[in-house]
Amino acid sequence: MSSSLLTSAGEVLVRTRDESFAELARRIHALAVRGPATVALSGGSTPKAFMLGRWPAVRCQRRRWSASPGM
Repeated sequence: MSSSLLTSAGEVLVRTRDESFAELARRIHALAVRGPATVALSGGSTPKAFMLGRWPAVRCQRRRWSASPGM
């Protein structure tokens, strides 16, 4: 269940992993229906979990994926 915290830097949304991935999938879908889009995933475990089962395989097969080298 998501919650929010108000900090000096602004509001921070706190979500479960499943809620986070569901929101990410919703946002990616909203971009994709408008045409080509670029989405960057950074960090080690975040993209790995996303690619290993949080995104339906059928949708992954219909996307063109590329990776850029790390800094």
